[in-house]
Amino acid sequence: MHSHDISLRPSERADAALDAVLKASVDEALADPAPSLAQEDVFAQLGARRDYLGISKLPR
Repeated sequence: MHSHDISLRPSERADAALDAVLKASVDEALADPAPSLAQEDVFAQLGARRDYLGISKLPR
């Protein structure tokens, strides 16, 4: 965050901080040379975790 962010309301500062964290996370993921996971593999892993936790349906 920059010093000029002081004029922002607390909720706006929190939003700006979250935006910065998410942008850094996305930048890091895009720079990662590891191969991407196939969609089928991601959903299989999510399904296995859901089964392990005993969750029959994802919340909406």
